[in-house]
Amino acid sequence: MKQDLDQNSVPIQPESPKKFPTWAIVLISVLATGVIVASGTYYFLTHDKTAVNNELSVTNQPTNPISTTSQNGHQVSEGFVYKKSLTGLIQDPVDIIVSNFDGSSKSKIQTVLDSFYLHATGCYNNDISQNGRIVYSTRFDTEYPAPNSIWISDNGSQPKNILTLPKGDSSITIGTIECPKISPDGEKIAYSLYFGGSRSAQLWTMNADGTDNKMVIDDTGIYIVEEGPFRLVPLAWSKDKTKVYMVTTTDSEATPTGMYIADLATAKIQKAKTPNVTLWHASLSPDRKKVVYTTFEWKYVPDSSIPEPGPPYSISVTDLETGATEKILESQVDGYYAPVWSPDGKKIMYTTSKKEDYIGGGISISVVDVNTKKSNVIVTRTRDNSRVKSWAWLSNDRVIYTEESYTTGEVENKVETYLFTIKVDGTDKQIVDLAKDIVVFGSLR
Repeated sequence: MKQDLDQNSVPIQPESPKKFPTWAIVLISVLATGVIVASGTYYFLTHDKTAVNNELSVTNQPTNPISTTSQNGHQVSEGFVYKKSLTGLIQDPVDIIVSNFDGSSKSKIQTVLDSFYLHATGCYNNDISQNGRIVYSTRFDTEYPAPNSIWISDNGSQPKNILTLPKGDSSITIGTIECPKISPDGEKIAYSLYFGGSRSAQLWTMNADGTDNKMVIDDTGIYIVEEGPFRLVPLAWSKDKTKVYMVTTTDSEATPTGMYIADLATAKIQKAKTPNVTLWHASLSPDRKKVVYTTFEWKYVPDSSIPEPGPPYSISVTDLETGATEKILESQVDGYYAPVWSPDGKKIMYTTSKKEDYIGGGISISVVDVNTKKSNVIVTRTRDNSRVKSWAWLSNDRVIYTEESYTTGEVENKVETYLFTIKVDGTDKQIVDLAKDIVVFGSLR
């Protein structure tokens, strides 16, 4: 069943309780906590030319646009895209910025009201095509926390609003846009429309200019084989644009384990040939033939209803055509998360975390060769109360990462997030920006 959706209408949905989404409540409560932003210090740089008098010298205001070169009919910038929040509060706006590798040249694309992202699945509410077309979702206002608009920008140019859902009482009545993903050639966009509660999500596709917006699959939930309150969200397009790779996500404590493939011609979904394991932070290879992801095992804790992640921790790669799976790394001590393929598909960047703080406790960032399985540490956190996270590759020899600083004590609060690029041999570390929160979209290449 296919159904068209323009900017003035959405599919009529069955009645459901006006329940504010659990994920929104949880995230708002987390993001609402914070402390006064501390001054940048020299702790995060060692012999870096951007450190002056033990303070970080960072350009927070947009400067000149970065240089561009023509590629496939589009203007492609030699840089990357990220968003920053000065307060970390959900009611405050964020800036979407294009920067070069060292932050010396920046251009602000737009100031928007932020939208949530689903970090455990590796699905963010933004994406970048291989020719530099940027897609992201935003929301109406501070009273409405769910994303409901989709925008595109060609390599940092003036953004265009290509879809806006009609405003309603809640995300349950009008739907929530989740995980807009753009095809490698920048011509098609897929997204999920979710209506809250126990109701299943829908899969929609449209052209990058907002035309031909249609529902491809009405109920993606009927194809999910795992037990639990899961729904499917897009992860990436196939190279030929005939399929959309999807992953399971949920608002509860249940663990996502599934990866699926939606065939757009038949409007049906089938389970991908990935093993039935805890599958987090999935990232497709540039040729879309393989997927890398992290795994762990839930360990039940005495006198607690909530299990904790435990060993063995691993980074695995699965061939999507054959189902052949290979463990690239495995450890009983160190946890792994946020693996990302290099542009040439030969290496994987990842974050290593402490065993006692697997989720969000990044202590170092490394790169592993997919063929030889040899890994090397690029950078480690600069102090005990900070956390690093791998984000994206700027090129085959330079990566993008953040380091978050926290207060000490029984309850830690985020103080500041520093944005860096660094070469894969650990040299030429450059500070690009700092803010309370920073999320990297990816590189323009």
